[in-house]
Amino acid sequence: MLQAMNNCGAGDSNITLAPNGKFYVCPAFYYENNDDSIGDLKNGLDIKNKQLYRLDHAPICRHCDAWQCKRCVWLNRKTTFEANTPSHEQCVIAHLERKASCDLLRYLRKYNAFLPDKEDIKDIDYLDPFDKREEWK
Repeated sequence: MLQAMNNCGAGDSNITLAPNGKFYVCPAFYYENNDDSIGDLKNGLDIKNKQLYRLDHAPICRHCDAWQCKRCVWLNRKTTFEANTPSHEQCVIAHLERKASCDLLRYLRKYNAFLPDKEDIKDIDYLDPFDKREEWK
């Protein structure tokens, strides 16, 4: 029932201050490697390639409407070596959840006017937006 992406915004709208007084893109970056900081309290923030954490610079995610997806930049970096590129598995899981939401909404609307001000979730024929990359041009 979301109208836009709903994720943590790590590195873009949110950052983490760790117990060591350093900033991190998110807690996972601190726990994996506490030398992977993006600044500290004394010197401030230093986020290199800041745009990589923004949705509008994510080549796959900006074309996607599986808005409940976590779009985890730590997991992205771990699985694809790119902060703004999710793994195929992450996209498939999000799209299976999207399909379940679509089915549930249709089922509920068969019996009453459930969320009448919301549009239907449109059907799609893919589980990974990357499969439709030719249509983005």
